[in-house]
Amino acid sequence: MRKRIKIDIKNPILIVTSSELTATFFAQMRKDCRYENLTVVHSPSKSLKELVSKTARLKSSGKYKMAWAVFSFSEFADALPQTVVELENTYAPRKIGLAYTAHSIMLYWALHFTQLTGEEDANALNAIITKYVPSFKHSVEYLKGDGASFHLMLFPKKAIAAANALALNSSYRLKNGIEAINYTKLINSINDYCGEADIVKNQKTVTG
Repeated sequence: MRKRIKIDIKNPILIVTSSELTATFFAQMRKDCRYENLTVVHSPSKSLKELVSKTARLKSSGKYKMAWAVFSFSEFADALPQTVVELENTYAPRKIGLAYTAHSIMLYWALHFTQLTGEEDANALNAIITKYVPSFKHSVEYLKGDGASFHLMLFPKKAIAAANALALNSSYRLKNGIEAINYTKLINSINDYCGEADIVKNQKTVTG
């Protein structure tokens, strides 16, 4: 039997997102990987600055060691490269990170299957994911129903997603002055605070 690594649950990490879809996916990750010290909060916000401010307040009140505000550029009018960089520099000393994608979280999911340019719209990303996961639907209902094992399907491909994100960012940054996606920092942070994923018992639920 695989020995589970013990992690101090008093050393917690927080994810805050305005998107219910994104919150549902990371809640899936929390369950699948048995990350007992990861908290995921869905907090609808009208602007990026509001989301980051909420993240800071929740981090302080919950005494979390690390917190991440997770969003896509398309969610907020103020999610502009200069604003993102300024917020990152301001909040980094307080151990509050910003994790983002150029479009929706579908960009991250699609990178598990293929390289991208960062210019793909929602329809294109949906088509890419559906090609590999025919049952896929871009909805919270899907993740809570037929897609309850979606994170487990992606998990073995996370190294591919990281490599594809690196290739994407090298070209996207030259054109736009910012990365198209920086989820690798978020995933590494989760690993640092939560330890090795324990998903062996869940593998039997994956149907492909």
